[in-house]
Amino acid sequence: MKRLILPFEMEPQQGSLLCWAAIAVSLKRFYDPRQAIDQIGFARSLLGENYDQVCAPLDALEHAGLRYREQEGCIAPGAIQRELEQGHPVLVAARFFIGWHLLVVHGIDGDQQLMIADPLHGASRCSYVDFASAYREHYAWSHTYCRIPA
Repeated sequence: MKRLILPFEMEPQQGSLLCWAAIAVSLKRFYDPRQAIDQIGFARSLLGENYDQVCAPLDALEHAGLRYREQEGCIAPGAIQRELEQGHPVLVAARFFIGWHLLVVHGIDGDQQLMIADPLHGASRCSYVDFASAYREHYAWSHTYCRIPA
């Protein structure tokens, strides 16, 4: 497996539950850098004035004009590599105590170290095994979202 890192930049989430908005806005900018989309405005346009709440990832992505498919569980390192080779970061939902958190995998190296963009905790590297079962000790990979090519 070769080292591959996409030039993905994550916008920090601007509300306690806005990981979904930060990721949708960041992915939109990744695919179209000319986009001047505002995270709070985006969240408000989808959920109204009470926007700092949970939103289904596919709803947020669709609202941003991005088509993704959802699958339960992890995908293998080789599948991550293939998505990245096609120029697509992988969106991950990770469960924790009473909810979930969204993250983006935008790189992998030969030792199966993943490059993680986290709108709450910032950028990090994590082994595939640790990321799948115990990211930041409390998060477990529950769902994967991959881009549907246009």
